[in-house]
Amino acid sequence: MKKILLLIAIVALGSCNKDVLENNDNQTIDNKPLTTNYAVFDSRATKYLSYFEKTDAFFGVSAIKPTPLRDEIVKTKIKLVENTSLKNITLNDMIFKEGQNLINNSDNLFGNQVHFKINGQPNQTNRGRNTTITFYSPKKIHITNPAVNNLDERLPLCDANNFVVEWNSDSQNTNGLYLAIRYNGVNIVGERNSNLERGVDYIESDNGHFTINPQMFSDIPNMALVEVILLRGNIEVATIHGQTVKVYTESHASINCILVKNRDKIIVQ
Repeated sequence: MKKILLLIAIVALGSCNKDVLENNDNQTIDNKPLTTNYAVFDSRATKYLSYFEKTDAFFGVSAIKPTPLRDEIVKTKIKLVENTSLKNITLNDMIFKEGQNLINNSDNLFGNQVHFKINGQPNQTNRGRNTTITFYSPKKIHITNPAVNNLDERLPLCDANNFVVEWNSDSQNTNGLYLAIRYNGVNIVGERNSNLERGVDYIESDNGHFTINPQMFSDIPNMALVEVILLRGNIEVATIHGQTVKVYTESHASINCILVKNRDKIIVQ
């Protein structure tokens, strides 16, 4: 049974490198609440709603902890419209390029002020002047409960009616956190469900603990394998030399667990 559980976990966790804030390119934030591929993401989320705003360019850094036992990934992401006049982007004086692996240079990018410097291509009006966007980048997030410490352990059993998630808090983070639940139709007894479920919630206080609303699990069966994702970060949108620019840093961590909705039907071997 233990080998079966580990195999299911490996298969399920293989998909967690996707963009957590999945969205449709046709969406806008003109009318709130915003509907994402997960669920309704309401206006309490404030800063995080800016992620979905269409801009001429965006520059971001993501720190990803796909499972508690896998190494962290820190990479950059860039998107520019064609013929943009925005050139020579730096982050904390480091040249910013698409797909950079920043794992060895990321300590000063989280839990500190960061500085995105954007240079407009010289012309008669802007003469190539630099614009710097500065903001606080929250600490990298780590889920501390449910806990998985080694590969020999079974996936944690989590009570759907009292599901408490805990993480390393950040008192300087005023943006709160983004919580996502993902169920891909797999449970630990080998059954599959074609009804995939996703849900989101917003955590207002970054105090290190949160009890998940049981309604988020209402359409997920007993003993299902679910993925819990926590994300926090910061984002700014500005107009530079007539073009809209979005810059952000974010970190997210995920953990898979077995959802218990009926204690009388817990399967242990």
